[in-house]
Amino acid sequence: MSVDEHERLLAEYEAVRRDVARRAVARDLASKRALAAQQAAHRAERAAWATLTELREAYRSGSGDLSLVARADQAEAGYEQAREIALTVSRAAEALARRALDDSQADNRRLLELGLRLRAARPAATPA
Repeated sequence: MSVDEHERLLAEYEAVRRDVARRAVARDLASKRALAAQQAAHRAERAAWATLTELREAYRSGSGDLSLVARADQAEAGYEQAREIALTVSRAAEALARRALDDSQADNRRLLELGLRLRAARPAATPA
């Protein structure tokens, strides 16, 4: 292979390497955002559960306050909604992580294949 062809292949490799690095940063940022959303959704779910538990315990303590029943029903609906949101957010984060892994593996294969082509295309060393 000629020196020009080798240089062209090297330039292609470097361009792909820069693109892979840029995409890795974007994947990392998206993963961090998904994790933050997932953590927030789970905090909201735990808070809703704590509120529901507190209201149920207050009612069971025998205070006779019937407004606690209505508040507990509302809290239960709030908990169910928070739980569904947390599950949805978790599924989305899982799907994003799966796609990020697939993309990362594809990028690594691309770089490996180009690297192998580049190595095979090295110009022969000139005798000294």
